[in-house]
Amino acid sequence: MSVGRLLRTLRHLTPEQLVGQVRVRAQRAAGWPRPPTAVTPPFGGVLDTAAPPLPPRTVASARNVQAGRLRFLNETRELGAGASGGYRWEPEGASLLWRYNLHYLDYLWDVDATTARAITADWIAQHAPAARRVGWEPYPTSLRLQNWALVHCVRDRSETLADTAFTDLLWRSVWAQVEHLRTRLETHLQGNHLLENAIALTLVGSVFEGPAAAEWKAQGLSLLAHELQSQVLLDGMHYERSPMYQLHVLRALHNLQCVGDPESDAVTEPVVERMRAAARKLIHPDGQIALLNDAALNIEPAPRPLVGPAATVAVGGGETFQLASAGYFGARSQVSGGEHYVVCDAGLVGPDHIPGHAHADTLGFELSLFGARLAVDTGTFDYLPTPMRRHCRSTAAHNTVELDGQDQSEMWGAFRVGRRARPRAVIFQQRPSGFTLEAEHDGYKHLPGAPIHRRRFHWEHAGRLTVTDRVRGDRSTVVRSRIHLHPDVRVVTMRGQRVVLAHGSQRVEVWFDGGGHLARRAAAYCPELGRQHASEALVYTQLGAQVGCGFCISAQQLHGYTLEGGAIVGDGGRPAQA
Repeated sequence: MSVGRLLRTLRHLTPEQLVGQVRVRAQRAAGWPRPPTAVTPPFGGVLDTAAPPLPPRTVASARNVQAGRLRFLNETRELGAGASGGYRWEPEGASLLWRYNLHYLDYLWDVDATTARAITADWIAQHAPAARRVGWEPYPTSLRLQNWALVHCVRDRSETLADTAFTDLLWRSVWAQVEHLRTRLETHLQGNHLLENAIALTLVGSVFEGPAAAEWKAQGLSLLAHELQSQVLLDGMHYERSPMYQLHVLRALHNLQCVGDPESDAVTEPVVERMRAAARKLIHPDGQIALLNDAALNIEPAPRPLVGPAATVAVGGGETFQLASAGYFGARSQVSGGEHYVVCDAGLVGPDHIPGHAHADTLGFELSLFGARLAVDTGTFDYLPTPMRRHCRSTAAHNTVELDGQDQSEMWGAFRVGRRARPRAVIFQQRPSGFTLEAEHDGYKHLPGAPIHRRRFHWEHAGRLTVTDRVRGDRSTVVRSRIHLHPDVRVVTMRGQRVVLAHGSQRVEVWFDGGGHLARRAAAYCPELGRQHASEALVYTQLGAQVGCGFCISAQQLHGYTLEGGAIVGDGGRPAQA
């Protein structure tokens, strides 16, 4: 770790985060004391659920959960005798993220009330608080408390109330966990972690009654109101700019609203619909999210039941959108062969003080044609500091321009960012036939010659994306522009700077222009945590101090294509010479 990199990272932290970092390290060094035993108050709370809660997405069958056979991150592990004889709650060799998932207890949603109570009782019996136990870290504690409150106190409420021995056991453990959490709020991390802390306190305080529960709810609501105001941008996006975390936060807020508590509804209602509207814009025609920043498929349930249907677009028509605060711009349209969709990223990598889920993808894009993904973001393989994790965050893993083999933003560790690319001069123009987006960023200004990358997107609803790149600096630079192809996309022909792609029965043409060289390169597609697919990327390389290049991806046949005056034209302009 270089001192310069560390200073470039730490200078963005807030005073609250710096104090929190010191506090967390002191608590770890001192160990985690056992919380005191609680006195059991009346169990209850008045519930008036307007809608059923939405469970997290799990991939476990009831039979596998009962047998202790659990699968997270595309990795299955046997945890012992299962619900009848207990789990091994600290499995050897499992990654930290896998163990986190184990202690969320999301899989209680996949089993009946009796089995859910047995698993919960086993966790309580075997996982008493102790220093450095994963299950007692604030984030898994927050998610587990939410699951327990919703499963035992909402979904299985009558069965829970009928089992007085379990009710007493549950309350004592919940009391200990909440009191433990209240002294370890994740102010050192903030972001979605601190939101989950606030939602857990509010939710648990709403489904129990008594002085302690009232105190928890009051603390949770105060924190929740502050964080929602801070973390939800004006356009409705969560400020970490990840569609996956957008859904994660939305589902937690939806479930909190299902309790029907007027005080918490007053805090959540002003932002939930804005967040739903923003999330709807970041869904591909296949019904799944765009993989912008740290995002993966099959972590959250299918988004449509949570966010609602996409806007209806008539055949031959199109709709543009902008999430200006987040920096996401795009469009969707309908043609006789299916739906087209594009989203472009001209925003900050994330909030300065918490860019941990950011990728070096400034001025990148994702594209679907005829309902199928064509140009894809590489995705997120894992949240651990592995070579694949580093690759997934790199500029080379995205559909943008890389200079001299360097990242636009300085990614290091698992969640650290030093120097950050900042977009500027962003201009978005909507037209009846599509949109134009122009922007530049300063992420490479530290390189010799201080090069600046400027990109222009021109979208036609008929299914044509034209991208023009300009790199200007005082020294010669190696410029690489990439288009990462979905694994289902085949290269049919590649002659000179013209490529014909196929996805099923559909054909797509790609033309490159400039003074460079086009090549096919092996790539990786990581749409799910723990899963990697072989894919290909089209890589256009050019050398120079003042470089102009670009490409056009078209669902219709191109008859000519050239670069004129900083804009790529073809078909509608002077055809390129054969």
